[in-house]
Amino acid sequence: MRLRFLILILFLLSLTACGKSSPPAAPASANEGVAAVERYKLRVAAITQPGTPWNSLYGEFEKRLKANPEGARFDLEMFVLAQLGSEESNLTNMRRGRIEFGGYSLQGASSMVPELSVILAPYLFDSEAEVDFVMDQYLKEPFAEMFADQGAILLDWTEIGWTQIYSVKPIITPEQAQGVPLRSSTAPGAQVFGKAIGSRVISIPFPEVTTALQTGMIQGGQSGIGIYALAGMSNEAKHLTLTNHAYDTGVLVANRDWFDGLDQAAKEAFTAALGTPQASRTFIRTALGELLENNIPQSGATVHVLSDAQRAAWKAKTVGTHDALIKKVGGRAQEIYDLIQAGKIAYRESAESAKQAAPQS
Repeated sequence: MRLRFLILILFLLSLTACGKSSPPAAPASANEGVAAVERYKLRVAAITQPGTPWNSLYGEFEKRLKANPEGARFDLEMFVLAQLGSEESNLTNMRRGRIEFGGYSLQGASSMVPELSVILAPYLFDSEAEVDFVMDQYLKEPFAEMFADQGAILLDWTEIGWTQIYSVKPIITPEQAQGVPLRSSTAPGAQVFGKAIGSRVISIPFPEVTTALQTGMIQGGQSGIGIYALAGMSNEAKHLTLTNHAYDTGVLVANRDWFDGLDQAAKEAFTAALGTPQASRTFIRTALGELLENNIPQSGATVHVLSDAQRAAWKAKTVGTHDALIKKVGGRAQEIYDLIQAGKIAYRESAESAKQAAPQS
């Protein structure tokens, strides 16, 4: 009896097992075997203000990137209104990978690559054309190396323009700057110039400039035309003297690990969105010309254009500052200075050759 019972149980179990159907195979995915498209974080940091030409350039960058089909792969966040702090803090965060890309003045970027301060040496350049030639032909490669050493990629130069003197009372000659408290950035080039003209150099953060003018802590400072006209300084310091004593080209810089991690299609989309340096230069220079001709006079400020003799007097006050600046900066400063001098010579020779080759009218 027991044996029959066991046989019956085994028979029933076998029937149950045979009656079970295997689970249906999962349908093949339409994307099976196709790698997922990689996405990239892209936080952009800069210090601009609405209505300025620099803010407009970042707007154009955003439009070009979004218009490119590959641009959709970037999770773009724009922090170009100084939301993330000073240029120095932004550069630190970019090095740490918290910011992927940004634009910076030479004065700000010198906190990462001090040799940039050499470019801001007083009366180093004579014209915008000379600046463009030297920067593009002689300086991009060595500075790309120095940024790479800091974990960054120098993508290109940008444009800020000539540095001038703004003041509450007219400062037409260097003697009128003697003892006057003038704001300067912490960049060595700006500091050296301020001391050379005999001013009392005051280093305060840029956001505090307007308040410092209102309280009398400073009586003026060094600034480009755009910042002076659009950041409220022209309302407090009604005199702008066109000393043209330094040229700030600015830099576009990305985190190196992030940039190297982009695939080719994404890299091409990103760099294409930047536009060309020449287009940026033309746009900024045109905008600055309009500010100088229209906006600044309309604000009630007076623009003082120096004669050749007056400019020579300012330049004479800065004799010896280049050697002092090179010594202060150290590193590859002497090499950069020598390259600039070689580039200036090459520019003059090129300009002379072009002049001789031009058809005579």
